[in-house]
Amino acid sequence: MLPERAAIILPRVRPRSHERNRAAWYFRKSMKLVGLLLLPAGWVIVLAAIALLPPGSARAAFLAAGLGVEALGMGLVVRGHMPEPPPERGPLQGERR
Repeated sequence: MLPERAAIILPRVRPRSHERNRAAWYFRKSMKLVGLLLLPAGWVIVLAAIALLPPGSARAAFLAAGLGVEALGMGLVVRGHMPEPPPERGPLQGERR
């Protein structure tokens, strides 16, 4: 008969390589998607600032914000298209950490 609170010890299991690769794949796809959505959003901010605001500091601030959103989107698109880094390797045999 088991005691009232039996402790179950499970081994610590690392995720399988295909599970890690799938997660990395989804992460890269989502980075590309968010970047591609930010690019037109930046254009909308810039065009709205030009159309709605009078010349001055407010228009300049919105133009800078729109260009910043575009730069962020372009950075995410470029980062999402970068090649995957090589897998991490453990220490070699006979080598100490």
